[in-house]
Amino acid sequence: MRSDRNGCSTCPAGEERFETFETKLRRGRKITAVQYDYRATSGELFSKVAPTLEDARTLRDAWLRRNQLERFAPEPEVPTHRGIELTRAGVLHLARTIRSGRPHLAGDVSAVYQTFLAADDLEAAAITAIDELEEMVGN
Repeated sequence: MRSDRNGCSTCPAGEERFETFETKLRRGRKITAVQYDYRATSGELFSKVAPTLEDARTLRDAWLRRNQLERFAPEPEVPTHRGIELTRAGVLHLARTIRSGRPHLAGDVSAVYQTFLAADDLEAAAITAIDELEEMVGN
């Protein structure tokens, strides 16, 4: 590749470099291919000539999985309040748990949950809903 120095890839860790080129086969037919380099964050180099950039990236992804050189980014941490996720699923789980254990509160629980769903700021509404639901059961 043009970016190589003395035949060695200069691709920095965690980045890819590629260039398209044409070459002739024995019978004079021209083909277009991609020279592709990717250096893992561990420093290992993946270098491949492939028919297309997509093919090269597919081969790179398989190489990364096979060698487990890079871990995919961890899931973002979900904020919690009183140990309950500030999400629809978190508030719904709490509401269902209270309703199943205390059926006489079903109407009140449903009202709190519906108010939560109608709110614009779900995180703030989740905190309020969790507080109200736990107050119903005396926690």
